[in-house]
Amino acid sequence: MGYSHAVRQSILKKVLPPESRGIAEVSRETGINHQTIRNWIKQAESGILADGTQDSCPRFLTPKEKYELVVEAAGIDDEQLGEFLRERGLHTEHLTIWNQELRDMVDTKNEQQDKENKELK
Repeated sequence: MGYSHAVRQSILKKVLPPESRGIAEVSRETGINHQTIRNWIKQAESGILADGTQDSCPRFLTPKEKYELVVEAAGIDDEQLGEFLRERGLHTEHLTIWNQELRDMVDTKNEQQDKENKELK
């Protein structure tokens, strides 16, 4: 199975500095074989794989990246939103889903903190 340049760059961003996450961890998280990731690292180091600055595939964005895109999109008027989304290879559905995912993450975190506070009391 071939992976797009954006996917490769997204994975490399996770395993190379400054994130420097483990190859096995990223492999489990994304379902991409660890040897494939190692090959991409070798290609990137040898200059075969261009270090393009394209945006990552929406599927492989981190919660922080999703949050930044949701916040940025919220400040854009409807006329310019379409262009913003096209430039990043996104759809309005991505923003809606990510907004809900982020809200759920915050709610879950708040529930965990409330539970911990009750246990401490």
